[in-house]
Amino acid sequence: MKTPALCALAVLLALATTNAAQALEGPIRIARDLQSVRIGEYDYPLDWADGATLDEVNRKLQSGLKFNKLTTKVTDCDAGFSMPTSTTTHYPGTIYGGVCTLTTEGVAQRALVCHDSMVGDVAVEGARDAVGTMLERRRLIELAVRRCLGT
Repeated sequence: MKTPALCALAVLLALATTNAAQALEGPIRIARDLQSVRIGEYDYPLDWADGATLDEVNRKLQSGLKFNKLTTKVTDCDAGFSMPTSTTTHYPGTIYGGVCTLTTEGVAQRALVCHDSMVGDVAVEGARDAVGTMLERRRLIELAVRRCLGT
């Protein structure tokens, strides 16, 4: 039996982004320690959050969902980061990413979420790896770069 909440979560998890993303050219290279990602000739630092900064990532991700008129709530994030959208200007935007629990109409699901604070794009993908693994964080970085950065 499908409930409206499960259907809403399925639709949310199926979203590529709220706007069509432009594909980035070339491969991305994620540092082994997950502290940066190289795209083309530029290195983007990843600032992994903990404590109060993880709460800030939660708020930014929730802000992105609300901006896109989604009723889903970010109820908790195990991991999160911020990353500048540009390495060549003095005023870059910020991409936020998190491995979070999303709740829609009382139904909770773990998901990877990213939000570009400059343009408002959000992308969500179901989390399928064990909590806290390097693979899970790596997939989060890939989601943020492929579907939030450069849209």
